[in-house]
Amino acid sequence: MADTKAKQIYEQLEEDLIFGRFDYRTFLNVGEIAASYGVSKAPVRDALQILCSKGFVISYPGRGYMVNYFTDEEVNQIQALRRHLEKFSVQTAVENARDEEIQGLEVYLEGPNKSNSKFHIGLAAIGGNRQLEDMVRDLVFKVAYSQNERLLALQKEDYNIHREIINAMLARDLEKAQREIEKDIIAI
Repeated sequence: MADTKAKQIYEQLEEDLIFGRFDYRTFLNVGEIAASYGVSKAPVRDALQILCSKGFVISYPGRGYMVNYFTDEEVNQIQALRRHLEKFSVQTAVENARDEEIQGLEVYLEGPNKSNSKFHIGLAAIGGNRQLEDMVRDLVFKVAYSQNERLLALQKEDYNIHREIINAMLARDLEKAQREIEKDIIAI
């Protein structure tokens, strides 16, 4: 997505969807969104098309875009895929990341940057595989989008598990780190 406006709108809409600012099955009107962001319709359409391709919204020509939802079966499929991808994320991080990069994940455990999603995306990023990072990001956001209330209740536990993952990676204990990441994902 080359257009910076479209990218900004996409990121804001994605965040709005993830944090439940739009109800499921609500129709999003391109003109209304453009007016609320103070931009033309073109970058809004571009952003919504990307969200369509990721399954967050469904396009209905002539009516707009409807906020989609993921069924329990779809969430289970996403989580199964995440377990495998994130175990690979741990492996690439243990093999490629410097201790400072692994320790850098601690920023997501507490304070103003506390974030389950950012922890998992950051973990994928420090392994150095951009494709893996993008895939994990999309899957993490789909789960966050579909289960945001439940995720908020689990946050305290998640961060204890995240600390265990970091410690295992710093010790270069791949098996333990993979066990902990799998426990973390299964808990959701």
